[in-house]
Amino acid sequence: MHGEKMRVYLNGVLATSLKDNRYKMGKLHVVAEPNGETNLGVAYSDLQVRGCG
Repeated sequence: MHGEKMRVYLNGVLATSLKDNRYKMGKLHVVAEPNGETNLGVAYSDLQVRGCG
């Protein structure tokens, strides 16, 4: 997150970018939540959170 902008990369590719000036600081939660009934399992590997600026 840099100021009010945040970029999200998946597998090294820019997936989305967001602009939100409501929060100056806080916690980051990475969540994968299926909708409906499923046996989906999710795992994160090599998760990196980097500062900008």
